[in-house]
Amino acid sequence: MAGPSTSRALTQVEQTEFLEEILDDKVVSDFSSESDSECDIDYTQLVTPGTHVVSDSDLSDNDETQEETVQVESGSVSSEFVWENIDSFPASRETFCNEYGPQFDTAELDVVGSFEKIFDIAIVQLIVDETNRYAQQEIAKSVRPLTFRSRLWKWEDVTVDEMYVVLALIMLTGIVQKPTLRSYYSKNRLLFTPFFSETLPLERLEAITRFLHFSDNSKQSEYQGPPKLFKIFPVIQHLNDRFQSLYLPAQNIAIDESLTLWKGRLSSKRLTERHFVEKIPATGKKAKPQRRCVVCSRQGKRKDTVYWCSDCEAAMCFDECFKKYHTQLHF
Repeated sequence: MAGPSTSRALTQVEQTEFLEEILDDKVVSDFSSESDSECDIDYTQLVTPGTHVVSDSDLSDNDETQEETVQVESGSVSSEFVWENIDSFPASRETFCNEYGPQFDTAELDVVGSFEKIFDIAIVQLIVDETNRYAQQEIAKSVRPLTFRSRLWKWEDVTVDEMYVVLALIMLTGIVQKPTLRSYYSKNRLLFTPFFSETLPLERLEAITRFLHFSDNSKQSEYQGPPKLFKIFPVIQHLNDRFQSLYLPAQNIAIDESLTLWKGRLSSKRLTERHFVEKIPATGKKAKPQRRCVVCSRQGKRKDTVYWCSDCEAAMCFDECFKKYHTQLHF
C-alpha cells in the first residue's frame, strides 16, 4: 500500500463554505467569462474526508502496486490517481427470504389430491367438452352411413369422471409397459392385467382416445399462439399457470438438459442449423445406395438420389432440393 499522504483533506464545514462561494452569483459570472487556463480553483482540494492522495515519492517506493495513472491538467494544476486492488472488501451473499415450497396445505394431501391440484376440474372439463365436440364433428362429416358395429354409432359423450379414469389408465401404461393397447386387455396369463378390463372396456377406451381433443378446430383462425402448438396449447397454458402458482423454488436451482436420446427432427433445427450435403454411406449390400428425395416426393415426383443430409437423415437432390429443404418451411 502507498505511504501516508501529506495533503490535508477538507472538513465537511470547509467543503460547504467552499461550494457556497462557487455557487455565488458573482463567482459564477466570473467563472463563465474566464477560460479554463485562467481558473484559480484548486481541484486537488475537492477531496472527501478519508480519501487517500498519493504523491510522486509514494509511487516510487511501492513496486507491487498495480497502477493506472490518470493525468488531469487545468492550467498549472496536476493530479494523479492510482487504482489499487481492495483485498479487504467484505463480500457477502444476499439472504434468501422468500417463502419457497408448496403454496398450499399438504398436511392431509395424498397422491390423488396432488394430481387434482394440477389437473383440476377446469382443465378436465375443457378436455371433456373438446372431445365431445370433436366426436360430433367427425360423426357429422362421415360420408358413408354408419353400420351397427361402428364405434361412431355407439359413441356416447364422455363425462368428467370417465375422463379421469382415462388419464389414470394412460399414466399406468407408462409404468406397466406393453407393445399395444390391446395387450393390456389380453387374457393370456403371461400378459393378463385385470385392472384395465375391470376399470374400463377396451372399445370405450379406444373410442375416447380416438376423439381425445384439447382445442376447438373452428377457432384456429383466431389463435394467436405458436402455430404448431394449436392442438395442445390450452393444456400447456394451464400447466404453466398451475406450476407457477402451486410451487415456488428455493434459492439453489439446478437446471440441466434431458439426457434421453432423441432422434426426431425439428423444423427449427432444419432451418437454422448448418447442414452439409454428403453421399449416402455404403451398406453391406450396396456400394452406392440411393434413396428417394424427400423434396421431390412432396411435389409428387419420384426421384432417387445418392446425396443426403446426415444431420437430418433425409435424402435429397444435390442442388435445388437441398436448398429448399433447409431454407423453406413448406417446400
